[in-house]
Amino acid sequence: LAKRVPETHVFELYDIEYFDEVLIADVPELREMSPGEAWILKPNITNQALGVRVFDDLGTLRQILSSEEAWNLREWVVQRYVDRPLLVDGRKFHVRTYVLAVGAAPMRVLVYD
Repeated sequence: LAKRVPETHVFELYDIEYFDEVLIADVPELREMSPGEAWILKPNITNQALGVRVFDDLGTLRQILSSEEAWNLREWVVQRYVDRPLLVDGRKFHVRTYVLAVGAAPMRVLVYD
């Protein structure tokens, strides 16, 4: 299961001029991308796949973040593309679970049913 959960990072970009600094500080993994390695970029405030883009190099990422449609968005999520996702009955899925962690030692974790 852990192999099927995409590596995920959140970063804020207020101005494209700070693109390189953000990559160094928040998502250094992108600087070490292999040729042809795909990543997914999505605005943090949207849902239902609105604004999702796929990129495989930093030039394309910079172009997406410089676009007119991205000018007013500040917080982004990047995920390493999983080429063979975990499927249930041949379909992709996600799990939304609400949990509450209480205490430190011992910690109790309550899962909303």
